[in-house]
Amino acid sequence: MALSAELLAQAAQDYGTPLFVYDLGVVQQRYRDLFSFIAWPKLRVFYAMKANYNVAILRCLQEAGASLDTVSPGEVHLARLLGYPAERLLYTANNMTDAEVREVQRTGVLMNIGELSRLEKVGREFPGSRVCIRFNPDVVDGDNAKTSTAGAITKFGILLQDADEVKAIADRHGLAIVGLH
Repeated sequence: MALSAELLAQAAQDYGTPLFVYDLGVVQQRYRDLFSFIAWPKLRVFYAMKANYNVAILRCLQEAGASLDTVSPGEVHLARLLGYPAERLLYTANNMTDAEVREVQRTGVLMNIGELSRLEKVGREFPGSRVCIRFNPDVVDGDNAKTSTAGAITKFGILLQDADEVKAIADRHGLAIVGLH
């Protein structure tokens, strides 16, 4: 249901501004729409919790069956407090610290690793673990080099040219690569 300008003005008067109004029915419908756009029977959609961690939205998505992509131990803990099971969470952080890795590892949440050095550290400390690998497609886009999210000099993911090294690290430590990003 579209909200009228009058309803929004009344809500602003009642609750003050700034005011954020969400239509949770639309949120759930957009989530469900993704399954009609990507026809793959094993599709799992992970909502990037950093986009909006409003508890009502996270609960709405949980009811719809969504999984969450988290970027901090705090997000992992919030998701767990809301009842998301560990198997519906993914931890994708840049420049993970050793302490963060240990904290998330204790929760049983799957880690999405985007650095060879971090993969090596996880392998040494948690041999036999399940991990996802975040690859950098090396497709640079954007008007400014400082905002590019791919390419050899960005922080996002392992370059595809290093796939053999990823396999060697995984083999050396018995890591099970269960997902690619």
